[in-house]
Amino acid sequence: LITSSLIVRYRNCCSKSNIKLSTPTTTTMIDKTILFAIALPVVLSDRNYNDLVFTAQKCQDLGMAEYFESCAVLELCTTPSSRMLNTDEGGAYEGSLENVGTITTSAEEDELLFEEEVLQAEVEEETKSTHTTQQQQQQQVNSATYGYRVEGSTHCSWPGPIMRLKRGEKHGLFLKGNNGNSKTNLHFHGLHIQEFANGDWVYRTVQGEDNLLVYELDLQQHAGGTYWYHSHVHGSSWDQVKGGAFGMIIVNDNGHDVGTKDANVLTFLNTRSQEKVLILDDSHNQNQFYANGLEEETLIMVKDSWYRLRILTVGVDSYRSEIDIQFDDSSCQVHTLAYDGIFRFQVPNENAQSRYKMSPASRLDVAVRCSANANIRVQGNAVAKIQVVDGGAATASATATPFENGTNTWSSTRLEYIKDLRSSSKATPFEIRVDETNINGINEARHKPICHSKGVDFDYGSIQEWKLNGIATHPFHVHTYPMQIVSKGCAPHHEVGEYYDTIIAPDADIFHNQCIVRLYLIDKSGPTTVHCHLFEHAEHGAQTYFNVVTKSSDDNNGVIKPPTCIGTCDEPIQSPLKCSDQRKMRYL
Repeated sequence: LITSSLIVRYRNCCSKSNIKLSTPTTTTMIDKTILFAIALPVVLSDRNYNDLVFTAQKCQDLGMAEYFESCAVLELCTTPSSRMLNTDEGGAYEGSLENVGTITTSAEEDELLFEEEVLQAEVEEETKSTHTTQQQQQQQVNSATYGYRVEGSTHCSWPGPIMRLKRGEKHGLFLKGNNGNSKTNLHFHGLHIQEFANGDWVYRTVQGEDNLLVYELDLQQHAGGTYWYHSHVHGSSWDQVKGGAFGMIIVNDNGHDVGTKDANVLTFLNTRSQEKVLILDDSHNQNQFYANGLEEETLIMVKDSWYRLRILTVGVDSYRSEIDIQFDDSSCQVHTLAYDGIFRFQVPNENAQSRYKMSPASRLDVAVRCSANANIRVQGNAVAKIQVVDGGAATASATATPFENGTNTWSSTRLEYIKDLRSSSKATPFEIRVDETNINGINEARHKPICHSKGVDFDYGSIQEWKLNGIATHPFHVHTYPMQIVSKGCAPHHEVGEYYDTIIAPDADIFHNQCIVRLYLIDKSGPTTVHCHLFEHAEHGAQTYFNVVTKSSDDNNGVIKPPTCIGTCDEPIQSPLKCSDQRKMRYL
C-alpha cells in the first residue's frame, strides 16, 4: 500500500515535468517506477484537473449549432466504494464499502477495483500519443461516490473537472445521466443566467446514460470570474454533493475590457501558468477539510512572483455556516481581487490580508506572492502548502503583477447587473427571513413564491433593497442576481459596496445592526430560487423562489429556444405559480 501511494505521488509530482524514463518491460515497470519515485524529493505539484472544454464541433455533433457557439457534455458518475487513496507516505485506502443506487460489489470485486486504480498510476510508455499522455496527466487519486466527469472518461473523482467558459459566448452544456437509478441535475452557482426553461431550474432532472439535459449558458452579458457547479436535486443534493458532485467554473474574460490595459496585469489575470486552483471541501469527512480532494495539497510557486489563486469553499456540514481560511503572513503577501466571482470595484485591495471568513458556498480570488514556504490553514488546520522554487528571469511570472505599473490599483469595468446601486433613490424595500425549514414562512414543499407586501411579483428592471434576517447562522443564497452590500450589518465577512451571491453575517441584528443588500433585477426574468446554503436546511424546506416579471407577455421576444432535453428527462409541465395566481395559492 505504501508503494501504491508513492506511485500516485509520482503521477502528481512529475507527470508534467521533463523527466524521462526509459520504457521498461511489463514485468519490471512497477519496480522501476517505485525506485524512481523513492529517489525523488517528497514534493507534490498542484492537483491536475481535467478541463471540460466547450467546442463548436461538439455543437455540430449534437445537432445544436444553430443554438450555441460551443458545447460540451458532462456525465454523472458513481463509484461503489467511498475509499480514498491517502497521499501520506504510509497512505492506504480508507473507509467502508457503500452501495450507491443499485450498484453492488463483492469483496473480491472491490479488491479488483482497488488494484485497477493503483495500476492506473503506472508510468506509461513514451510511445503513447500526445492525447493519451494528456489523459495520463489528468489521472485522479480519489474516487467519488457521486461525481461528474468529462465525456468518455472512465474515472469518477472529486472535485469534478473544471468547467471553462468564455465571456460573451452562448454555451450549450449537456448533462448525461448514468445507468443507475440516480437522478441528477446542475446548479451553476453564481452565474447570471436564466433559471427556468433551459436554465438550472432545480426541478429539472435526468437519469439514464441515453438521456441529456440541455442547459443554455448565455454569457453575452456576463463578467468573467470564478464560480462553481453542483447537484441541486431537491431531496438528493445533500447526498450527491457529500459524495463529490461538484466542481469549479472559470469564466475567461475572453479579451473583454476588465478595467485595465496594463500588459503585465493582463498577463497576471489571463496566463494559465499564473493561475492556481484551491477547492476546499468537507464533503468526505465533516470534521476535516480537503484541498483539491487531497488531505494535503502543495501549490508550487516561483519565489516572489504573483499568482492568481482561485479559492472555492464547499461545506456540507449542517451546523458550520462559516469557514476560516488563513495564510502565513510572514511568508506571503495576499491581496483580494474578487468575491464570489466578481471583481472588487478597486482591484486589488490596496491592503494585504491574511485571514478570510467565507460561507460554505463562497469563492475568493486573491493575488498571492510568497518569499518562503508557507501553509494555508482551514479552521486552524494546515491543508495546503505553498512551496516556493527559484524561477528564471524570462518567465511570465517575472513580470506579471496585479498592480498597474507595479504599485497602483485600478477600477474594474462594471456591467449593468453589477453596477454600483448605492446612490439610487428608487430601491424597493423588502425583508427576507431565513429559518431552518422555511423562508418568509414558506416551506419548499408548498411550491409557493415569495410575494411583495401587496401580493405582487418583482418587477423586471427594479432595484431591490432587502433586509436579511436569520443570516447569522443561515447562509443566504440567491440564484442569478448577485447582492451588493449596502450596510455595515453584513460585516465582518463582507465589504460594504462589494457584490456577493451568498451572505453569512454572524453579527447581524434585526434591531440595531441589520444586514442590507441591493439587487438589480436586470437581463433575466422568470422564477428565481433563494435558499439557505446549508444543504440539509434547504432539503428541510428552507428554499423557495420569487418571480421577476416583465411588462411584455412574451419574455423571449421571439427568440428560438433550444430543446430542453435530448431523450427523456423529468421536467415541470407547468410554469411555477406567480403571485397573481392568488386562487391557486390559497390551496397551498
